[in-house]
Amino acid sequence: MEFYSRDKVYIRVITGVIFLLFLGVIGFNIFFDGINNFISKIQVKYFMAPNFVVLLLYLINILYLAGYTIIQLESSKYGMKKRVIDNYLFYPAFMFVFMGLNFHFILNDHYKLAATASVFYFLISVIIYYKAQRLRPYMYNDEVRAFLVPFANNLSWSLVLLFMSLNLMFESMGSYESSAFRVTMAIVQLLFIIALCGFVLWIFTDKIFPINTLLYLVSVCASSYLNGYFMPVGYLYFLTIIVILVIIYKVNKAQKSK
Repeated sequence: MEFYSRDKVYIRVITGVIFLLFLGVIGFNIFFDGINNFISKIQVKYFMAPNFVVLLLYLINILYLAGYTIIQLESSKYGMKKRVIDNYLFYPAFMFVFMGLNFHFILNDHYKLAATASVFYFLISVIIYYKAQRLRPYMYNDEVRAFLVPFANNLSWSLVLLFMSLNLMFESMGSYESSAFRVTMAIVQLLFIIALCGFVLWIFTDKIFPINTLLYLVSVCASSYLNGYFMPVGYLYFLTIIVILVIIYKVNKAQKSK
């Protein structure tokens, strides 16, 4: 597994610098908005908004990505760390760029730009996650925790941000004034979640993404009840939770029977 070639130090340095810039964007917005205004913005009420508690996933995600960024800064001239750097390339750096843009645009009410940034953030997250899963058979447990888990957790959050940004955009455009459009968008999003959870569970046997997604679904389900639109949207989310739990059970049963 160990092989030698030139160390791509520039990739590691650029990734670290852009992650620091991403943290700077967060700090900049909090500092200039003020902590109270910042909290009020991230608790904004909109159709299919998750409960504020689910945003703790964002903090956990940043901590995981910070851990990866620190680890990848060390020498990677051989072994799995070098192979990870060679495979991930500049994708983590690009991902941090769109994470920062999405965060900045949401806080400044530029929802169309936020939705665009969230699409790129999600697509890059999918690419990195796929690359990480391709390397998983060659990783030890500590390497899985360092190089795969951060991006499995990040994939779920990128999906959450994608839906949050799209819902904010449609809300600001007045599209959600139509109940038919509301239900249609809810169904589209939930079918996408079910398909992605099923794919991740069946192909990669990864439970991190489905579990994080379940937390998001529970949060939106609770929020829909508290804000008076549990029927039919919250009920659809509730049914989706049951479907994903059944998928997890079926996949676990199939794996044990092998």
